[in-house]
Amino acid sequence: KDYYAALEERYMSENVYFLQTENYYLERNLFYYMKDEASGVFMLSDSDLIADVKAHFYAATQILLTGDRAAARLEKIKEEIVGDGSDSEAASARFLEAVGKYSEDTNKGVRYCAEGEMLPEYENAALALRTGEISEVFESELGAHLVMRCEIDDSYVDSHLEAFRDTDIVRLYNELVDQTAAGMEIVYK
Repeated sequence: KDYYAALEERYMSENVYFLQTENYYLERNLFYYMKDEASGVFMLSDSDLIADVKAHFYAATQILLTGDRAAARLEKIKEEIVGDGSDSEAASARFLEAVGKYSEDTNKGVRYCAEGEMLPEYENAALALRTGEISEVFESELGAHLVMRCEIDDSYVDSHLEAFRDTDIVRLYNELVDQTAAGMEIVYK
């Protein structure tokens, strides 16, 4: 009885629930098949992976604030960081200090992200910057953000290559799905 009530509460029939579950497992199994070394679909050599990281990843850090007047508080923090704007290197160092001091983000370090991985607002802000530049304050569903674009550290990439490989496989898979879906016609019945 509770099962059917839960389905109805979500505007779902038992058939739709089973179809969604089946699609979830099909997609998951397809992803694992494509990722498997035996299939060879997403096999990248280390040098190809490093080239992919340089082409499709970016590094950034942020100060995230939530709650009342988060954007206004973040504007004041930005003023402290940037100062008169004459010394961008000092501003970068102050930004990194401010991340540890003020940010409510669980990740208080430099985040390496694949294109399409983060919230669109965050990604658009980060990709619009050059290394060392600081964004304008912007808001998303998570709160108010201030982002600084960072340089991709080659030694960090080399020492975390398998983590980058896993993220890049997801990026490649999503890219392949998007390309395939773009060529399909949706027909409603």
